[in-house]
Amino acid sequence: MRLLVVRHGEAEALRTQDAERRLTATGRQQVVELAARLLPSWAGQRLISSPYQRARETAGILAAALGGDTEIWDEITPEGAVRACVERLQSSHEDLILVTHMHFLSDLCAYLVDGCLRSDEYPLATASARVLSAQLWLPGAAQVMTGLAR
Repeated sequence: MRLLVVRHGEAEALRTQDAERRLTATGRQQVVELAARLLPSWAGQRLISSPYQRARETAGILAAALGGDTEIWDEITPEGAVRACVERLQSSHEDLILVTHMHFLSDLCAYLVDGCLRSDEYPLATASARVLSAQLWLPGAAQVMTGLAR
């Protein structure tokens, strides 16, 4: 199975609530360009998004370009629960696209690849992605296949 982890596009500066920050025009264009690079390999795959506005917008742009359904998972926010996300991943036997936030993605990659949480090992720029592969989503069982930078 493959898991494409995607960091949302560039977001506006914090004004009120972090969860309400929207993508900037640059952020939307970054995601359009990323979607073009993902075709056709990821067309039609199910997208999982953080409930935060910037991630939902990113997932929406990707879904429009790639097709596929989008689902919201509350545990994949910046302060999210990596282990809870992995438990949900374990019940899936299909390729997935996960759209969320920098520190969560870095922690998730560290947990799946190295078996520990270490947020500085797997950084991702805005609107970039990394492909992980595993037979089962267990701590330390995944391999990093490739990174897709802007």
